[in-house]
Amino acid sequence: MLKQYPMLTDEELMARIQNGDRQCFEELYDRYHKRLFNFIFRLVNDREKAEDFLHDVFIKVMESHDRFDVTRKFSTWIYTIAINLCRNEMRNQLNRKQLIALNFIPDFISPAIQNENIDKRNFKHELNKLIGEMDEENKTILLLRFHEELSIPQISSIVGLAEGTVKSRLFYLLKKMANQLSVYNPTN
Repeated sequence: MLKQYPMLTDEELMARIQNGDRQCFEELYDRYHKRLFNFIFRLVNDREKAEDFLHDVFIKVMESHDRFDVTRKFSTWIYTIAINLCRNEMRNQLNRKQLIALNFIPDFISPAIQNENIDKRNFKHELNKLIGEMDEENKTILLLRFHEELSIPQISSIVGLAEGTVKSRLFYLLKKMANQLSVYNPTN
């Protein structure tokens, strides 16, 4: 039996799930589990927690499939679920400073090159440090834009901010980071 699922959009798959076709869930899982795991791992910096949260995200999708509005983007909805789970975990952390010291977002720049020169290693370290020191909302916006490559409207919907606010935050974050990392700019 040939599967027709790869031809369907995420939203069409969710509509079928809402109509009782549970096999469509496997297709959604296949499409999203790797990306979501990587995203969650970058937020929580703990492989076991990331695996647990990924599991929880898909359970939540199945439990609340009837609440999904098929006229909206599925990717926005599932990332919102993931972020909310991570936010709850971060709120429960007793010592956030300890996480920053442990390099909260390791390997933001990947893939790592085996024979990096010292400037690249220092740049990577400083970049990770800057990202680790960001507040939760700015870090989330930055990761959604540059790691997950989501659009401004998608990010706006996920974090619950106006599109103009998201654009402004990204602009000022990047400007601040460029200033703080200017020592690594070869044109200086």
